[in-house]
Amino acid sequence: MHTKSLVNLSATSSAIHQQVQAFVTGITGVYHIDFPFLFNQERPLLNKLDLADTQLHGHGMFLLVGGHWPVLTTLKLASNRLGSAAISVLRQAEWPALTTLDLQMNCLGAVAIHFLSQANWPLLK
Repeated sequence: MHTKSLVNLSATSSAIHQQVQAFVTGITGVYHIDFPFLFNQERPLLNKLDLADTQLHGHGMFLLVGGHWPVLTTLKLASNRLGSAAISVLRQAEWPALTTLDLQMNCLGAVAIHFLSQANWPLLK
């Protein structure tokens, strides 16, 4: 996959979704090298990312937050069992173009909501 194809990358196609799941499985359990360029600092063109229902947590959350994606507008993290610890990490991300964040079906309590309120995503709807 070339850098240009990352501009509109979304995990909605089955092939892309399988690659994302393989990579997330790698960073959350067994190391897998199928999709390492997703979190590469030299790939800032990513604008849509669907990691819903991928069991993202721990080290994977730190990699996600560490990604330099100045044009990331949409991030789907639904159904990952994210709680306040994960949201505490997530709020540190610097995604100035983020307009949509899907956190449905996660374990978000008052503490997680407080952490989200501290995030610096000026365009978030």
